[in-house]
Amino acid sequence: MKGKVLKVTALFMAAVLTYTGIGPCTAAAKKSVRFKVAKKKAEVYEGEKTKVKYTSPGKVKLKTSDKNIVKAVSKKKYIVIKGIEAGKAKIKVLYKKKKAVIKVTVKEKSVVNKPTKSPDEVIAAAAALSPYSKAVNSFGYKVFDGLKANDKNTFISPASIYIALAMLTNGASGDTYNELMNTLGITDLNGWNNTISGYVNGSMDEKVTLSIADSLWLGKDLKLAPNAESGFVSPVNNYYNAEVYRNVLFNDSTVKDVNKWVYNNTNKMIESIVTRFPANMSLALINAIYFEGRWAKTFNTGNTFSEPFYGSVSEKNVKMMTQKDFYYKYFKNDKVTAIEIPYSSGKYAMDIIMSADENSRTGDVWNSLTDAERDSITAGLSANNSQVKIRTLKVPRFKLDYSSSDELKALLTQLGMKTSFDEGSADFSKIGTGANGGRLFVSEIIHKTALEVDETGSKAAAVTYVGLENASALRPDKPSEIDFIVNRPFILMIRDTVSGMILFVGEVNNL
Repeated sequence: MKGKVLKVTALFMAAVLTYTGIGPCTAAAKKSVRFKVAKKKAEVYEGEKTKVKYTSPGKVKLKTSDKNIVKAVSKKKYIVIKGIEAGKAKIKVLYKKKKAVIKVTVKEKSVVNKPTKSPDEVIAAAAALSPYSKAVNSFGYKVFDGLKANDKNTFISPASIYIALAMLTNGASGDTYNELMNTLGITDLNGWNNTISGYVNGSMDEKVTLSIADSLWLGKDLKLAPNAESGFVSPVNNYYNAEVYRNVLFNDSTVKDVNKWVYNNTNKMIESIVTRFPANMSLALINAIYFEGRWAKTFNTGNTFSEPFYGSVSEKNVKMMTQKDFYYKYFKNDKVTAIEIPYSSGKYAMDIIMSADENSRTGDVWNSLTDAERDSITAGLSANNSQVKIRTLKVPRFKLDYSSSDELKALLTQLGMKTSFDEGSADFSKIGTGANGGRLFVSEIIHKTALEVDETGSKAAAVTYVGLENASALRPDKPSEIDFIVNRPFILMIRDTVSGMILFVGEVNNL
């Protein structure tokens, strides 16, 4: 009996010691804290920091493959990573004999112009711009329709081309002025000038970069008209915030200067716009737009897998980003199905549009739509009650670029800008004449764009260059929840949801 009492007492004491943390449970508890790093990949901009959480029973050691690119320290169960210079490096996280590796990408910090207006000021400007957005979008539809081709990818910025031509219109007179105004679809240039001036100086969202930059390059041999400063140079400088370069020699050195300006103002997405200047070059106008937005709901890289994209030419495996069980704005009628993927606070968004019938080409369906039907898509997406539950959303991760010159020139002539490109009848007398007294005319117009879409968000850039020489609604369906799988050709738009203006529009047929 005494032995049994002693055995029970011993068991009781062991239980008490375990419960109070003095006994064997302490060692077990320590062993249960496993060494783990929360992320295997990290991104950070130059000069900025990010954190990666880790767990371990004790202190960890860090080894960085290249301290010129990245530096790292451990602090309160976080690995604090600082980007030093653009590039890639590895951080080894060591605990005793265990090891984890974090692959770090350091991105170049934006070199585009800093905003000069607050988000609230830009929101007010966007609201005022709303009456003009229909003209911008209608112009953009015409240019997009004229440039896009079956089986090819097309990506343009209606806003960039429109702003460049609007700047040019300030220097036009007579028939040339009337043709430009008709092509742009506006009747009040002063009203447009005043309205756009508040829009080009910032973003409606602190977490979204929208940089609209303009420049005016005046040749050394250009003879300005008596009122050119007040009638042309000042409006372009004041309303469009254009940098004005004077006494320009249009030589190889200026080619480098122009391309550097383009490179910087597209945050290095577009490297160059010109290779040479014509012999009688007198003036150049350039618009650059750079957009960078983070998705309101980012995609988890762990859910990105290789899946087929059924292009118009061939099937190809691509990296397909995936989300499940989120609410997005959605539109569908008997012709198209569309989704709005917002950036950050929702002031900017990407729309993805596909044919409702999977057996119909999205491009052909788009071609059949009127402007009113196209506007009804974005209007339907903007409606307050258009959100539905998306069971599965799949969007390809991709990059593309695009350029147009001669095709754009021919298209704008067809749309009504006939005299602007004619050295015999162009009337830019408000600006002046060439060195030999020759008439100014638009000798070339070049448009270049670039787009990147990934799990974090999107980056897009556009440049429109104008060089002047002198002469020697349908009813939508609203399902309760759907799948939206972007594995076939689609139309995409990046727009500001306040004014409704389309910043970029494209057709992706093949990846």
